[in-house]
Amino acid sequence: MKTEHAQMTECAAEAARIARAVAAWSDPAVWESTIGGGDSASPAADIAEMLA
Repeated sequence: MKTEHAQMTECAAEAARIARAVAAWSDPAVWESTIGGGDSASPAADIAEMLA
C-alpha cells in the first residue's frame, strides 16, 4: 500500500501533466498542425477528437 505522501506526489504529478496538456492544446496554432510524422501524421484536431 502506498503512503499518503506517495499518493499526494502522484496526484500532483498527474495534475501537472494535465495542466501542460491543457496549455498546449489552448494554443490555436496546435489545432492547425499535425501530430506524428511521415505516413502516420494526423491532423491535431482529429487526435483531439479521439481524446475527448
